[in-house]
Amino acid sequence: MTNNQNQPREFDAVLGGETAPIYDAVLGGIEGVKRRLLSQFIEDREEALNDALQYGASGLDLIIQSLQDKSGKIRRYACVLLNERNEPQAIAALQSYKPWFLKERWELEKRKGSSFITSHSQKFANRKVEKYDPQVGITDTVGTAYAFRTNRDGDEFIADKLELLLEDSRVGKVEALVFGMWHSDVFESDSSQNIVNFLVNAQDKLTNLKAVFIGDVTDDESMISHMSHNYISPVLEAYPNLEILKIRGGNTHRMFNPIRHNKLKALIIETGGLRKESLLQLYSLQLPALEHLEIWLGSLNYRCTCSVEDLAPLLYGDLFPNLIYLGLRNSEYTNEIVREIVQAPVLQKIQVLDISLGNLTDEGAELLLNSPIINQLDILNISETYVTDEMLELLWQMDVRVIAEGNRVYEYEGDRYCTVAE
Repeated sequence: MTNNQNQPREFDAVLGGETAPIYDAVLGGIEGVKRRLLSQFIEDREEALNDALQYGASGLDLIIQSLQDKSGKIRRYACVLLNERNEPQAIAALQSYKPWFLKERWELEKRKGSSFITSHSQKFANRKVEKYDPQVGITDTVGTAYAFRTNRDGDEFIADKLELLLEDSRVGKVEALVFGMWHSDVFESDSSQNIVNFLVNAQDKLTNLKAVFIGDVTDDESMISHMSHNYISPVLEAYPNLEILKIRGGNTHRMFNPIRHNKLKALIIETGGLRKESLLQLYSLQLPALEHLEIWLGSLNYRCTCSVEDLAPLLYGDLFPNLIYLGLRNSEYTNEIVREIVQAPVLQKIQVLDISLGNLTDEGAELLLNSPIINQLDILNISETYVTDEMLELLWQMDVRVIAEGNRVYEYEGDRYCTVAE
């Protein structure tokens, strides 16, 4: 057997359709790549895409075309390759394709004992999170989300640090802010209204703000169900260029007013129990640019008053026409959600379905397995659920990337719970 690199492979193109002599050069390299892209084997097609990079603009065009491939795995691999390119056509193709842009959302830390949110966020809005130090000031306005938080002892005052932030000469360039404990006891305090008020009053100075996270609080500092929020809508009204808004804590039935925001791309609401009123208020928002909607529904024991019927406007309507990622996470009725979603129109347009952190079992997973439309997704996230290893083996054979980390074993009779509640 020869190691000659010019020896043709199965899908290499040979001039005249003849079999090439063993030491002759293979002709039409880009044509060979095109033929290998027709292979029935995903591995061969991925290798062909990788080889296409050797053929300049023509090869790049093949990769861009593969973003429309019927196979989700090929689309994802093309996306990975294009993410590493700087050519204008590659960047434009990715912007048009709009892959899920918040990868950090499936990179949650592993559970430690009964706790899940055990540390402050290390990353937010694709930026590293760094506690603001007035002595150092603002050093990175693009790659850093500056965090502000008090502590349980109450000897750090968030208001003082916020005022010092506004005095910094670079405050107008800051893009992302994270707010942790706003009071030494967030359960005793009224709500996060002082944070909302600060943001509204600072809008003339925080002129480049694109991402806000209110509630970066760990389980040790406060249970998620103890954190309350009054209306968050004033933040959206004050910052028309805001792209990402994340809220943790849903002990409220007053969260949004019916407003329109043209730039918001991601809305994340993490709760231990979401009120029906808050969900209906969310439906009243007009968010034409929204691509990422993530809702933690929570437990009935911790004030979740939403039912699967209340999700109907989201699943069967057209509330957010540009939605790519839909996360209905941390639910105690995930099987019922799956039963609805496999027949809902929303599945026709999204690329990522995230039903992790809930009580999904093999019963619900089988519905996913038997739904052909699931294969049109790029990603299905079922991490931290009750799906068995045997069922996972079947799901991994589907034409969709299935993420299933930290799945739980059901050992006792009784109810199965969501991951984050109290």
